[in-house]
Amino acid sequence: TDPSGVAVVTGNIGGVYARLGAFDNALLYFEKALFTHTELNEKSLIAAITGNIGSVHYSLGQYEVALEYLVRALAEHEALGAKSAVALVTGNIGGVYADIGEYDKALEYFSKAIAVHEELGEISQAAIFTGSIGNVYQQLGSFDRALEYYSKALAVHEELGNKSSAANVKGNIGELYADTNNENYDAVKAEEFLMQALEISTALGEKQQLIAWNKSLADLYEHEGRIADAFHHYKKYIGIKEELQIDEVKNQAEQREREKEIAIAKATADAKHQATEQLLHNVLPPSIADKILGGTKLIAEKIPSVSVMFADIVNFTKLSQRVTPEELVEGLDRIFSTFDALAEKYGLEKIKTIGD
Repeated sequence: TDPSGVAVVTGNIGGVYARLGAFDNALLYFEKALFTHTELNEKSLIAAITGNIGSVHYSLGQYEVALEYLVRALAEHEALGAKSAVALVTGNIGGVYADIGEYDKALEYFSKAIAVHEELGEISQAAIFTGSIGNVYQQLGSFDRALEYYSKALAVHEELGNKSSAANVKGNIGELYADTNNENYDAVKAEEFLMQALEISTALGEKQQLIAWNKSLADLYEHEGRIADAFHHYKKYIGIKEELQIDEVKNQAEQREREKEIAIAKATADAKHQATEQLLHNVLPPSIADKILGGTKLIAEKIPSVSVMFADIVNFTKLSQRVTPEELVEGLDRIFSTFDALAEKYGLEKIKTIGD
């Protein structure tokens, strides 16, 4: 077997579980992969899996643990000179700091991430973190600065044709104009940007975004006294939210079914392996059986001196005709068990059992 290859596949399984939102399973597979990569001292893979574990804890809202893993991953990527990975992890650390309200640190890490992504020509990723800076300034109430960064990010996303990212930024700009604490509150612009975001997200089928934009529109229309419009989008908001909850229940049921199928398959494979192993040890010398189980293709040994003993049950054919099948098997079992015990005691190897 190839331990490194197995660890890579194990990590990939963890990645699939993470995308499915099955974070407990994701962590289980990531930790297994990390253990093997660490034993093999595969530094690049160690850094990648460490960052993945940090991202899962981030998704779970376990910010302290997330930071611990992400900072470790950042140091490992920096030591390897993996600039693209450094930029990505740096941005993720900024995201953690933004979520826990440490905005100065968030801005620091987002800015570092943008600088490296731009240096590498990774414009799309730089635009994502540019939008993240806009989010931070919006949280701080610096609406003009927020709009400045949102506008930069939007221009890049539209130029590159990144529709989903463009929709997110348009929605954020709409919410910015809809914020009553913003001295530049503008219901018309808020509606314009939110409707654009809603249209794109609808076309892409991004339900999570549709929940946000419908809720924001409902709040905007309620503030403007447009009750019918507010009610329409609030109903949309509730309906899509319920759809997502139903989808989540289905996904969890499907996940449990997949896990059950995997468990059954593993148990079946283990049982077959154990049965094969037991059978080989019953009919072959232990040294030969172990070689076969270990994958040896050609088995040949030279023994310069050997004594061979042949044992026979006299008149076995006539004996077998006079007793029942149950009595025959029981008698053979006693004979062979005793013979095996004596062979083991005196250092003999039973090569093969043949006969009637």
